[in-house]
Amino acid sequence: NESGLSTDGLSFFDILRELEKEGILDIDEWQLLRELRNDIAHDYPEELDEKIEKINLFIKRSDDLLRVFDKLEEKYLEIKRRRDQNH
Repeated sequence: NESGLSTDGLSFFDILRELEKEGILDIDEWQLLRELRNDIAHDYPEELDEKIEKINLFIKRSDDLLRVFDKLEEKYLEIKRRRDQNH
């Protein structure tokens, strides 16, 4: 494909490694956010204090998620500009 990144046959982790190579995300940060999301998504009332703590941590780390989104958007626009120039 025009991005230079083919995802055919790649596992999710392989795709994350490629995104890390491109400087779009850090796998360790992504895994932390994913674990926090999974922990928050499950409703266990007896663990309310722990859930609140994880929600607060997720909010503190939200800038990391926004940074990944911004880098993905930049990469998309770069690919789109190259494609438009070639057509």
